[in-house]
Amino acid sequence: MKNQYFGDINDYRKYGLLRALTGQGTWSSMICWMLTEDDDRPDGGKLDYLLKPDTWRGYDEELFDTIREAVVVKGERSVRITKEKDLIPGADYYETLLADDKTARTEYFAQFLQEAHGKDLYFFDPDNGMEVPSIPIGRKNSSKYLYWQELKGLHEKDASVLIYQHFPRENRDAFIMRIVAEFQNKTAYKEIISFRTPHVVFFLLALEKHLDVFNAATQHLVGQWGIRGKNLLSD
Repeated sequence: MKNQYFGDINDYRKYGLLRALTGQGTWSSMICWMLTEDDDRPDGGKLDYLLKPDTWRGYDEELFDTIREAVVVKGERSVRITKEKDLIPGADYYETLLADDKTARTEYFAQFLQEAHGKDLYFFDPDNGMEVPSIPIGRKNSSKYLYWQELKGLHEKDASVLIYQHFPRENRDAFIMRIVAEFQNKTAYKEIISFRTPHVVFFLLALEKHLDVFNAATQHLVGQWGIRGKNLLSD
């Protein structure tokens, strides 16, 4: 996540997803921004929806109005607004900058796990998503990815895990199935739910005890937002 991404259409859907999955604060959550420095790329520029309230406000009026005031009226783009305006009710936030350095990264995640102890849901928000073979951990731009080794042991923390994933340039259905299979093979989570939007997909690694809440949230997301939720291991 970069501050320059705050408030674009992917963010709007992301917060809507998190608000649903946490039951508007019924479940505790820890947001790991995996925050990286802003750059001069145009990413995060999908803001036209904020100028079309008749089309977009109805999905979540409170959320839309808050984002619009920050981005359009005040010209502010920062993840701190998420905390200040309580966009994800009851959430705690891990806002430390993530660097490419391997040693610093190890310390980063160790500290996160200390602060996240006892939460029901962890959310990881990497710039791009899960690791790719061409960028091993510690290399330049590795801060844009979450690595499989960082997911090990999270099941034992008694928390479900949600992960942001940008679509790469490959068939999207095949990509989702491939990543779900990797989650199944490389983690202890047995229930993997994907939430597909036009630009990104979110993967939910769900504990069995949370499934009733998540299934209800999925129905809301499909009906209210049109976000396609699917438990790919149960179908």
